[in-house]
Amino acid sequence: MFFKKKKKIIIEGNKYSVGNFVSFRYKGEIKVGSVIKIYQDLDKNISYDINVGGECPYVLRMDEASIIGLFK
Repeated sequence: MFFKKKKKIIIEGNKYSVGNFVSFRYKGEIKVGSVIKIYQDLDKNISYDINVGGECPYVLRMDEASIIGLFK
């Protein structure tokens, strides 16, 4: 078998990093979740995959402008 090592893509200019807990507004409520992945498109817009926990966890993709800030 042949295994290929993944290249680590470094995204600069982002406010939050993987593992940070952030708060954001979703369907009229303020939710808290953990950042699990960071994306950057061709126009240099940054978006995040956020894992929202609980009994039935789910993942949301939010752009940087819609996140309120770090959860304290």
